[in-house]
Amino acid sequence: TAVQVGNTFIGPGSMSIMAGPCAVESEEQLMCIAQAVKKSGASILRGGAYKPRTSPYSFQGLEEEGLRYMQAAGKETGLATICEVVCQEAIEAAVKYVDMIQIGARNMQNFILLKEAGRSGLPVLLKRGLCATVEEWLNAAEYIIAEGNPNVVLCERGIRTFETATRNTLDLSAIPVLKGKTHLPVIADPSHSTGSYKYVAPMAKAAVACGADGLMIEVHNNPACALSDGPQSLTFEKFDKLTAELAPFCTLVGRTLERELMDRIIERAYFMDGLKDGLKIGSIGFGLIGGSIAKALRASLPDVRIIVYDVNKATLEQALREGVANQAVRSIDISFSGCNYIFLCAPVSINDENLITLKQFLSPSCTLTDVGSVKGGIHRHIEALGLSAQFIGGHPMAGSERFGYPNSKARLLENAYYILTPSKETSAEKLEGYRNLVAAMGAIPLVLDAAQHDFVTAAISHLPHIIASSLVNLVKESDSPEGTMKMVAAGGFKDITRIASSPPDMWQQICLTNTDNIVRLLENYIQSLSSLKETLSARDASSIYRFFDGARVYRDSFIGTSSGPIKKSFSITVDIADETGALATVATILARQHISIKNIGIVHNRELAEGALRIEFYEENAIKTAADLLKSRGYTVFL
Repeated sequence: TAVQVGNTFIGPGSMSIMAGPCAVESEEQLMCIAQAVKKSGASILRGGAYKPRTSPYSFQGLEEEGLRYMQAAGKETGLATICEVVCQEAIEAAVKYVDMIQIGARNMQNFILLKEAGRSGLPVLLKRGLCATVEEWLNAAEYIIAEGNPNVVLCERGIRTFETATRNTLDLSAIPVLKGKTHLPVIADPSHSTGSYKYVAPMAKAAVACGADGLMIEVHNNPACALSDGPQSLTFEKFDKLTAELAPFCTLVGRTLERELMDRIIERAYFMDGLKDGLKIGSIGFGLIGGSIAKALRASLPDVRIIVYDVNKATLEQALREGVANQAVRSIDISFSGCNYIFLCAPVSINDENLITLKQFLSPSCTLTDVGSVKGGIHRHIEALGLSAQFIGGHPMAGSERFGYPNSKARLLENAYYILTPSKETSAEKLEGYRNLVAAMGAIPLVLDAAQHDFVTAAISHLPHIIASSLVNLVKESDSPEGTMKMVAAGGFKDITRIASSPPDMWQQICLTNTDNIVRLLENYIQSLSSLKETLSARDASSIYRFFDGARVYRDSFIGTSSGPIKKSFSITVDIADETGALATVATILARQHISIKNIGIVHNRELAEGALRIEFYEENAIKTAADLLKSRGYTVFL
């Protein structure tokens, strides 16, 4: 789940940073801090107007006056705002000024306050209690959700243990544990957990590595004079250094920092500004991927000139009619001279032929690229043609089970990894230009060596497709004449072998072009199966457990993103009554709200899933819309 806070989101794909002082001390102090943390990449301004302190003699906060300062700072900087609340009156005041309210550790099990927070209408950040278990923490969140407020974010802020070297002990293990138990976003607070600015940076990086959706960090213009928690607050310089150091950690786990987004926007602006004579893009082949690239560029760069070639006349006519293409040609000719970039979007075998024809029309400054999932072959062919200095391989890790230009869309590439494989002769300037073009599409550029790319995709895409197909063929060959296995397979087995329905001609070509890597990994897989066979024959219980547990732990560490080579299935299951018209009623409810259903059917084998009715959608955003709609009608929905 992604929770919206003001104009930003906390959830998959992003790294949200809440930063600001522990306590709001004055309007000038807060404005100064807000401007500094905004510049360094924070998306949410934190600040305490109500301060529940251990000592009654400590500074207790400016209360509603502090909230007014929070509102002013938020408006001035564009930052969303969050403030802790300690009672019903504080909630009533907070809803007038801030975008999110926080329930602190001391109030985690203040059930009356939790209910009031649930009724507030604002997103709620729920901090873990000092001695609370994960289960108690989740049950506290349920009090908020039960009041009709699903926008809850959990914050691990450290628990009290016997250790005194730090203020608390940051329980990093709670982050992956929660990821396996709840859909709610989870952030970490390395400031309160450690109690010292010295430890904030390493614990923040560790939290990102563990899968946190965000961080809450205390920042002060003069920590030594802070009225609350100065020793754990970062200076502006230390905070700026931390956000810069977090960037590579975020990239590794598939997340984007706010400061990275700003840098990307600035880089894109320079890139677009540098195109004084206009940008000209060529696409040879114009199906799902070629069309999606063109539409994404058209949306981001309205003045781009796009010329396309395809053997399908209807495709060319539609592209012109929709205004996606400026020019459509029926052959590869001089029209492609003067292109800044040319995308080879035809099937692999046809690309080789097209390249020979295209070479005579290429300008020396043109960047040539492709969109295939195997890079070794195209790089060798490019080298043989003497075009290595102009070529950068491209692999947008996005797709759809619908094919062809009519099903292309700009947002297909949005936040998807787009792997770039430059040759040894590619200049840094040419690579940076292409990175900016990919960013202009809304995708996330990732540079890999061509050989590394092919081995990675063989492991995470090509081999899994072979295994899925072999499992389906095994069941087919092992089935009884009555087709008992086929009948029972309609549940979980069909889901886990979904990718076996991919086009056989495409996978034939992939297997023939990435053969060495696939064979190498297949040999390793066969050896692991042989080892597992021996373990099973020996009835080695501990080894069997380690086999399944190791796979479970590693899989649970994967980031929750659809930006990979295997398309995700967007589906929900729903409990429905066993009566005539029950399925049709659900379908009608969704259809009336214009929610497109890809597939719908009764789940007879529920060994791997809950719910009696499985509904699959074309797009990820349909899941939440459909689930909320059906829940509002009294249905039990499983995500």
